[in-house]
Amino acid sequence: MDSAAFKVLIVDDSPLIRQMLHKMLSVYRYLALDEAADGEAALTKLTSSSFDLVLLDWNMPKMSGLDLLKKIRADEKLRDTYVVMITARSKKDSVIAAIKAGANEYMIKPFSAEAVAVKLKRVLANLLFGDFLVKQKIISSQQLQKALDEQKIGGKTFGEVAISLGLLTSGQVEQVLEKQKKLVNNVKFGMAARIMDFLTVDQIKTILEAQGKIKPKLGEILIKQGAITEEKLKKSLLKFHNLKYLR
Repeated sequence: MDSAAFKVLIVDDSPLIRQMLHKMLSVYRYLALDEAADGEAALTKLTSSSFDLVLLDWNMPKMSGLDLLKKIRADEKLRDTYVVMITARSKKDSVIAAIKAGANEYMIKPFSAEAVAVKLKRVLANLLFGDFLVKQKIISSQQLQKALDEQKIGGKTFGEVAISLGLLTSGQVEQVLEKQKKLVNNVKFGMAARIMDFLTVDQIKTILEAQGKIKPKLGEILIKQGAITEEKLKKSLLKFHNLKYLR
C-alpha cells in the first residue's frame, strides 16, 4: 500500500460485508484499503503496519471485535486508531460494551448501503482533511491535535442541543454528566445517555446532526490558533477537493 495514503482496515468474517464496504470505499481515490477476516488476522496487520481507520465487526471467529478493540486501546502505538464498531441492532448490550471499550463510532446491523455510505463519508470528511494538511506539511500533527481538541468543546455542547430539542431535561443532563465521570475510556455524553436509556440511537443522531451545524469547522479553528492563514486554508481546501479525497 502507498505509505502516503490514508489507510483503512476492514475487519469482518463475512466476505459479503467486506466486499460491500470495500466497494463503497474504493471510490475514494486516496484511501489504501486492506481486509481481515477475523480479529487475530486484523491484530497481525495492525501491529505490522499503521492504519488510520478500522471498520470492525463484533462477531468473528478466533478473536471478537470487542476483544480486538480492547487490545487496540491498550497498545500505546495503536490506541489512537479511529475505530468504527459494527454491531447487531438486536444486541443493545453489545453497543454499550463497544462504547465502554473505546469505539469512536458505531454502525448497527442490519444497515442499508445508503446509510453506510453517508456514515462513512461523514467519518472520512472529519478525518481526511486534517490528515491531508499534515501530510502536505501545511500544519504539524501537534497543531492538528490541538485544533481537534478545541473542536470537541466548541459551539453548543451535546447536552445543550439535546435540551433545546426537547430530548433531555436539564436534570437528565446533570445525571448523564455524573454517569460520565464513573465510566472509563472517556465515554462521550451521547453514549453515556444511551447507556442510561435516556436517548435512542436515532435521537443521538438527531442531536449530533443539529450540533454539527453549529460546531466550529476545523479550518476556522486552525486560523484562530495561527496554524494556517485564511488564504492558505482556501488553497488547501481547493486542492483537497480537486484531488477528490472525498467524491
